[in-house]
Amino acid sequence: MRFREIVRFCAVGFVTALIYFFVIGFLYDVMKWGYLFAVTLAFIFSTAFHFLANRSYTFNSHSRSIARQLFRYIVLIVINYLITILIVKYSVEILDLHPYLGVLMSTFLTVIVGYMLSHFWVFNERGVD
Repeated sequence: MRFREIVRFCAVGFVTALIYFFVIGFLYDVMKWGYLFAVTLAFIFSTAFHFLANRSYTFNSHSRSIARQLFRYIVLIVINYLITILIVKYSVEILDLHPYLGVLMSTFLTVIVGYMLSHFWVFNERGVD
C-alpha cells in the first residue's frame, strides 16, 4: 500500500462524503423524506462518484475490464450499504440518535472496508484474485 494512494483514496472519500451528506441533508431535511430512503439515495449517488474517481484517480486502473471492476465494486457497495443501514438503523431506533450520527459512525468502518477491498480486489491490477 502506497502512501500517495491512501492520501488520494482519502481525498476522494472526503469529496464523496460531501456529496453523501449534501444529498442526505437535502432529501431528509428539505424534502422531509424518510431517513432510510434519504440514506439509500445518497449512498447510490456518492458511490457512483466514488467508483469513477477511485478507478481513474486513486488507483489509475484502466487495463482491467471495467465490467469486472464494476461487478466487484457493486459487491463492495452492497457490503458497505449493509454496514451503513445496520449502523444507522441501530443508532436511530436503539440509541435514539439522529440519523446523521449513525451515518457518521458507519463511515469509519466503511472507509476501512472500502479501501481494503478496493486495493486488494476491485482495482488490483497485479492479477491477484
